[in-house]
Amino acid sequence: MAELRWPYSSPSDQRWDRDVPKGCSKWPFRRGLRRGALRPFERSPLSVMPSGPDSLLGALDSMDSMQPLRLPSGQLGVLRVLDSMLSMRAAGPFLLYRWIEARHREGDSWGAIAKALGVARQTAYERFNRPVPTGMPSLADAAGHLWASVQVARDQALSAAIGNETAASWDGWRPRKSGLHTYQKPSDGWPPPARDQDDIAVLHRVLGSIEEEAAWLIAEARVEGATWASLGRRFGVRHRQAIHKRFHDPVAAILADASNMADRRREFLAKYGFDRVPDRPCILLPEKGLCL
Repeated sequence: MAELRWPYSSPSDQRWDRDVPKGCSKWPFRRGLRRGALRPFERSPLSVMPSGPDSLLGALDSMDSMQPLRLPSGQLGVLRVLDSMLSMRAAGPFLLYRWIEARHREGDSWGAIAKALGVARQTAYERFNRPVPTGMPSLADAAGHLWASVQVARDQALSAAIGNETAASWDGWRPRKSGLHTYQKPSDGWPPPARDQDDIAVLHRVLGSIEEEAAWLIAEARVEGATWASLGRRFGVRHRQAIHKRFHDPVAAILADASNMADRRREFLAKYGFDRVPDRPCILLPEKGLCL
């Protein structure tokens, strides 16, 4: 992979979390996911969850103003963000269980919860009508990064929905503007409960975007020289064949488009004599239906 220079933005770039193609149907959730994955590397990470409306507004206002801190360029920076995203994926089911249990305790029906998740009522009931699993304390920070992802993704989805009644819908779900709620901070360090069913809907869709974003990070890491064996260890698999089989097709599609983009960039530079960073495209994989 050494002969190919990565033509898109990288996690260490200031614009990376915003470089999500609007043509991709999951773009609000992918942008939120990237924002959360960068939280461990920012100057002022949200180490304490807000306990009320005023602190929530301050936290949301500060999200876009923070800059990555000491996130190196190249393979090391890509792998650190991949590790952050995988930690969020590990914390995701525990946070989802906690939020659903809290909303059901507040009176939300299983039908309403199922609608937020985009599944049948019976499916939601059978999966979540059980004691909330206890997440390891080490996952609390990653759950906080997911909380930040949900706030950003929900805000982006709501912005897209304003004045656009036909396009801004995701699997039948549309965001609603909600009033501010007073949060009660849990004593175990995990994020506050969901504000409403929309928080659950957004979290579910953010978690569903991790596989696509991981494919992009793996492709860039491969360009930077990472082996399938080293990537497999980050996913907790012993044999390189497992991670290769799982990501080979989407990564191959990304690298093919990256090669074409690099060729077009060289042609552009040769013709006009100045640099320009191209936007990351939206790649639809027909076989798997993944928008990467």
